[in-house]
Amino acid sequence: MWADTDASGRIYFAAIFRWVEFVETGLFRSVGSDLNKTGHFPRVHVEADYRLPLGFDDEVEMEIWVEKIGTKSLVFAWEGRHRGKVAFEGSHTVVYLGPDGLSAPLPDRERALLDPAT
Repeated sequence: MWADTDASGRIYFAAIFRWVEFVETGLFRSVGSDLNKTGHFPRVHVEADYRLPLGFDDEVEMEIWVEKIGTKSLVFAWEGRHRGKVAFEGSHTVVYLGPDGLSAPLPDRERALLDPAT
């Protein structure tokens, strides 16, 4: 989309974070969890490396996975590929918030759904 580009015609660096959130929502949906719809997972750390420049209308294939599950947090890793080459990669950490709005242990159901070891 044109809204994702900057004055140089390249994809604006922060645009990929919206793309990652879209793919993250798909991951939660695919395992049967709807917790991400309720604002229970604010980001506390995000990092990205940009490998290839992307421009308007470049097709990107994205993949996301759970890299680590902590007591109260999840670390997602992700990458975007253009024409088979990694264009960007990164990770973000989210912390689970309980009903009181404070960090809390991940619910057992969500842990089981998202745990890459199962």
